[in-house]
Amino acid sequence: MDDSAELVYELESVGFDYPGGTTALQEITWSVRRGECWAVLGANGSGKSTLLKLLDGLYYATFGSLRFCGDALSEKAFASDDFNYAFRRQVGFVFQDPNVQLFSASVLDEVAFAPLQLGLSDAEVMQRVEQAMQALEVTKLADRPPHHLSGGEKKRVSIASVLTLEPQVWLLDEPTAGLDPRSQSWLVGFIRQRHALGETIVIATHDLSILQQVATDCLVFGEDHRIAAIGSPDDILADHALLHACNLMHQHPTKALYQTHGG
Repeated sequence: MDDSAELVYELESVGFDYPGGTTALQEITWSVRRGECWAVLGANGSGKSTLLKLLDGLYYATFGSLRFCGDALSEKAFASDDFNYAFRRQVGFVFQDPNVQLFSASVLDEVAFAPLQLGLSDAEVMQRVEQAMQALEVTKLADRPPHHLSGGEKKRVSIASVLTLEPQVWLLDEPTAGLDPRSQSWLVGFIRQRHALGETIVIATHDLSILQQVATDCLVFGEDHRIAAIGSPDDILADHALLHACNLMHQHPTKALYQTHGG
């Protein structure tokens, strides 16, 4: 990690409880610097998806302090149109389930929706749409209804719709979930490409097979909703006791098997 790089996210003793009192996160102290690519690991229900929603301003911390580029991420902050607009232009969220994200009548409409909200000229909107659809290789799907697409195609369209915002920060929730090997390989390449451009990426995942390909750093949640470890992909993958304790790896009598646990 480059300690001189600009802090993007700063979390100090952050906790989050769902209505009814269910605890999702406890005492999370962590920071993300510009240009890093973090993998957030944890078993089902450990809190990693909730963390991404906090980072995207979809939820607000119940306890502690959460800041983005020095500004508090709070309900009060997002009540300001200027803050909300600036934040949404910088941060893009890709949901685990594309069906949650896709709602337009056609792929073209879907990809054009976000830039149309930015007050750009028609020419600029179309340029961004064309570039995003080409980059995600979905141009030929332009007139198709998103709900008629395959899982891999839906994932590409959902990413294209975020790419049109030209975000500097990407939040990806279980991006490889439900993808076939070819689509997964393509997605890993896309993440590496965005990271090479200097963009900041946080990936919530239980897919240990992609860590060394995409991540610069890893944060591991325990099932107590606290941070169990922070380290490099190599160090985290080598710590079988940690992975076993966090329910990310099952130890069998003859061999260790990585088993997937969503969250």
